[in-house]
Amino acid sequence: DFALNFGWTVSGPSGNAWERGVPIATTTTQGAIANPGNDVGGDCGEEAMITDNGGGGAWDNDVDQGSTILTSPVFDLTGYVNPLITYSRWFYNGGTTNGAPDDSMKIFITNGQTTVPVELLGPSNSSSQWQTHGFQVASLITPTATMQLIVDVGDPGPVFNIVEGGFDQFDVTSSVGVDEASIKSNLSAYPNPFSNTVRVILPQELNIATLEAYDASGKLCDAIRLSTGEKQIELGRDWNHGLYQIRAISTDGKVFTTRVVKR
Repeated sequence: DFALNFGWTVSGPSGNAWERGVPIATTTTQGAIANPGNDVGGDCGEEAMITDNGGGGAWDNDVDQGSTILTSPVFDLTGYVNPLITYSRWFYNGGTTNGAPDDSMKIFITNGQTTVPVELLGPSNSSSQWQTHGFQVASLITPTATMQLIVDVGDPGPVFNIVEGGFDQFDVTSSVGVDEASIKSNLSAYPNPFSNTVRVILPQELNIATLEAYDASGKLCDAIRLSTGEKQIELGRDWNHGLYQIRAISTDGKVFTTRVVKR
């Protein structure tokens, strides 16, 4: 969720580099939002990874003169069953003063030996909103103990347009019985962070059978069977301070997740 610094690294020639912080919105003269003004709702804190989060005008702090590359820490997937990676990303490419938009966001997964593309986004994918994407790792590459995710946002020229990137809510889970249609989460919780209890709001369109909560070490803290039609529930009164993952499992096996922090 980028509320904490977990050691993602930044490289690349562009001076408009990735940085972790609360997003500062920028707007084009046509009224489009280029740089987001908020992170993904419902996660911990308000931070995300943003390309050159300097505010100002839409042309002032966008990516220019090459690319900026965000790389995750190494993570081990050998203990996961059919590992599923989900994330939210922002990609805006617009502005026609210097010609038609021609920039990119490229997302790759590597297992330490092989690197393959996850998403290759161009001007036709530009959107002034956060988009959620997920994939089962084994469908693209062999899971290993030396995995990394790479996010490359670039404006190589010779035409320089407005291009902004954002990245948030990176998640890795085992996905036994989870299909690709279930990866976009409609699970939310408030207040977050919380000090006493947190209220979990369940997806309206689905029947949720079980609600589970795990602490940062993976220990199961709560497992609740829900009544048909129940859409809100309070948790956390007896939890210790720290980070928790909440998982809602529907009657047809779909899994929805969110994270919360108890202060």
